[in-house]
Amino acid sequence: MGLSLARPLLDAGIIVEDLNEALRFYRDTLGFAELGDIPLPGIGLVKRLGVGDSVLRLLEPETPTPKTADNAAFLNQSGLRYLTFEITNLDDAIADIKAAGFPVLVEPFALRPSVRVAQISDGHGVYIELFETQVP
Repeated sequence: MGLSLARPLLDAGIIVEDLNEALRFYRDTLGFAELGDIPLPGIGLVKRLGVGDSVLRLLEPETPTPKTADNAAFLNQSGLRYLTFEITNLDDAIADIKAAGFPVLVEPFALRPSVRVAQISDGHGVYIELFETQVP
């Protein structure tokens, strides 16, 4: 039968080692708005960020977890490895990301006619693909 979605979109959650640094990237640099906190006693704190109609949840555990993400090699592990955002200001976004000191892994390039793409990192193993469709 499949899922009967109450909201036709995808929310995501990322377990973070340093909530303040994650907020500096996702909120301050990428511009996602804070929607509120969800304290989970015995587990940690979730910060909810608005991404259009979706929600990105950043969970900082009360007890640090071992780091498993590999910042250096995109294809060296399976599982959820990246998020994709279609944006309208690729060059300006890349400039802001560089100015904030976060890694730009792949500079903007033409993936196919009318589509430019770049790849960045949150600095903690999550890759983010940014793409822009150019109107001819």
